[in-house]
Formats: sequence, C-alpha cells, structure tokens
Amino acid sequence: MIDAEFLLSHLPVSIVVVGVNDQRLLFANSRFLRTFRITEEDLGTLTISELIATEHLEKFLAELNRGKSGQLGSEFEQFRVFRRNDGETFVGWSRSALVETRDYGTVS
Repeated sequence: MIDAEFLLSHLPVSIVVVGVNDQRLLFANSRFLRTFRITEEDLGTLTISELIATEHLEKFLAELNRGKSGQLGSEFEQFRVFRRNDGETFVGWSRSALVETRDYGTVS
C-alpha cells in the first residue's frame, strides 16, 4: 500500500492542505514549499491568505465562503496572482477542492 502523504510529497505539482476555518497551512509538498519559498517550519504559522496577492484575496475569500456554504460546489479554479514569502509575486493556476476531513491533525 502506498502512503498518501509520501505520494503527495513527491508529485511534480504544488499541493497544500489548508484549514478551512482558520486558513492555516497544515501540509505542503516540497514543490509548494520551493515555489513559495517557505519552509516546513512556516507551516501552521502562515495562512493561505498571506500567499495570495491582495488584489485577488477578496475574490478568493468570497469563493471559499460560497464553497463552504454549498453555493459554489466543492471545487473552483482560476488564474491567481500569488505572493511568495519574500514578497515577490507570480501568476499561477489554482484549483481548490473543499473536502471534509476528520481529525487531520498536524503534520510533522
């Protein structure tokens, strides 16, 4: 059996698990960490809102709230302007999926 966390950690695309209510980064694979120039120690202290450029943040939060309330469906995607931990911005494609998990816990 393949360990899901191991598989996610080694995919060639950026993947992050975010707490829906507090938007804290709970897990990020190595590609995400490199892309956003953050470390594993930054997980749990940063929120996804800190990594989305200000001009795109309001729309993202509205989509998140609509998704949580069931108005948008469980997935949404679009181009976004992201902000790396050092302040540099870049454009990327974002696909968000809302999934319910039970006791995800913290990733060490």
